[in-house]
Amino acid sequence: MTLKRFFPYRLANLQAAVSAAVGRLYTGRFNLTHQEWRVLATLSEYPELSAKDIAIHTNLEKMQVSRAISRMTEHGLLFQQPAAHDRRYLRLQLTEKGLQTYRDIVPLVLEREAYLLDALSAEERQLLDGLLDKLLERTHQLAEQDRLKE
Repeated sequence: MTLKRFFPYRLANLQAAVSAAVGRLYTGRFNLTHQEWRVLATLSEYPELSAKDIAIHTNLEKMQVSRAISRMTEHGLLFQQPAAHDRRYLRLQLTEKGLQTYRDIVPLVLEREAYLLDALSAEERQLLDGLLDKLLERTHQLAEQDRLKE
């Protein structure tokens, strides 16, 4: 096996490079960590989630989500409110400042995404979308196979 040709290694390197390229936009001017950006983006799309739900949507560890929530609360980007049905369940919502921060970042990250994807033709982008979907489905199949073996 040659590591630099090993698919998971190449994919991890691509993910890290793309994340860093996009992340420079919100870590600098907006002083957000990658985890905080994920929480911000998730709550903009799915308002009133719990920390556990956010962890699921963002593929972050619970501790990463907890730290992001604490820091974002301190900076006035989100607030926590106990749910009416269960006082132990905290619903998280973006504040107006959080929503405005999200609105300010989105055009910048979409511009960066467009720049990256402009390296591909329309057919290549469509093919890439399909390939990513297929590979994700295969990883779910492997996870299920592994679960059944336990």
